[in-house]
Amino acid sequence: MIKAWRVQLEVGRDDDGVLDDEVVRSLTEALPEGATVTRGEQGSVMVELSVQARTDRDAMTAAEDSLREAAGRVWASNSLPPFTISPAKATESPAQA
Repeated sequence: MIKAWRVQLEVGRDDDGVLDDEVVRSLTEALPEGATVTRGEQGSVMVELSVQARTDRDAMTAAEDSLREAAGRVWASNSLPPFTISPAKATESPAQA
């Protein structure tokens, strides 16, 4: 059965550099509607996405794919060094009434 999931991921520069406000804004705009981006520790950002999937593992994969695509465009347009995405958690969303 397909379920709604809320997935948290962390993305940051491989060189541990800080992402400036413009990059964070661009990433937020590049992600699907409803995604949230907040500053994390040591220059990374936390991204929260809603996805539809059968399992938490499938949800993490779908969210990471979406983030990788968006971050790839933002990083390329800003000539940033490579990035790393780290999964944080996937939580099943409550059923909609």
